[in-house]
Amino acid sequence: MANDIYSVERAFAERYLIGDRVLSNPEIYLTEEEFAVRYRLGRRTVQRWRQSGLGPVWVRLGPRRVVYRLVDCEAWAASRTFAHRAAELAHAATAR
Repeated sequence: MANDIYSVERAFAERYLIGDRVLSNPEIYLTEEEFAVRYRLGRRTVQRWRQSGLGPVWVRLGPRRVVYRLVDCEAWAASRTFAHRAAELAHAATAR
């Protein structure tokens, strides 16, 4: 399942390459399970983060259907990327 996502991304990247940077396709959506697999998280962790607001923004398509836009997931992950532990702690201290 996850390999299908990456093949779609690769096909898109071949068409939308700017310099050495690949643009994400804003039309790619990940299911809860695909998001969990991509970031190596438990499905219950993803659900808990959604309820608490700690995870990326999500889209509800129906009463039991939640998806995540790939660009939102990438932005969420990028905002939690730090060069070292001290940078992470400094960011956490200023966020409060």
